[in-house]
Amino acid sequence: MKRLLSTLKVKWPEYILEILVITLGILGAYALEDWSSDRKLKETEIKILKEIKANLELDLIDLNANREGHVENLNGLDSLKRAKEFQLSKERVGRIIFNGFRDYIYTPQQSAIQTLTSKGVDLISDDSLRIDILRLYDFYTTSLVKVEEQYQPSQFTGDYVYLQNQYFIRMDISPNASIVEPIFSGYDWLKNQDVTIRIDRTITQRRWMMAQYDLCIRLVQETIDHIDQKLAVL
Repeated sequence: MKRLLSTLKVKWPEYILEILVITLGILGAYALEDWSSDRKLKETEIKILKEIKANLELDLIDLNANREGHVENLNGLDSLKRAKEFQLSKERVGRIIFNGFRDYIYTPQQSAIQTLTSKGVDLISDDSLRIDILRLYDFYTTSLVKVEEQYQPSQFTGDYVYLQNQYFIRMDISPNASIVEPIFSGYDWLKNQDVTIRIDRTITQRRWMMAQYDLCIRLVQETIDHIDQKLAVL
């Protein structure tokens, strides 16, 4: 017993050092594992944010193109109200009606937001950015899609079909042809109540639609800018 106690007394510093080395090794391993996990999460966050930004940039192209279409068609429909003043040809009148009562479809890019949803939205570490992204996809872009595709006043094709059937013998509008044969000559028929109601109603609705597009375009651009700010510090 005395010999054992003597041995312990002599070697206890070695034992303590060994315990410390083992403890530090375990703690270091855990710290390394946590660092590696955090790094992988950050890399995944960066990748998804870049994908969302790329999707939103494509959305911006689509949104601006549709908005420009609404503006062009508004100008065309407005000119129909002064067709005699502008001396519009029958082909021009036909093309304005064809385009003026055209429906648009907005199709937001969904691949990146679907990836984020599958991995968990908490992957976005910035709370305000996460809220901006979810608000944009869950409300604004979804609402615009529904307005374009499901909101009855935004469906203009029915009015186009009515005008075509009531006032044209033939209307062949294509990139390579413009064959228009109206039933009535001149411009007086454009002042008929059934025509003016449809023109005025479409003008009003397109102006409202432009306001929705302006809002969505602004929010998409702001979200892109917010993502850029976040990527700069990640």
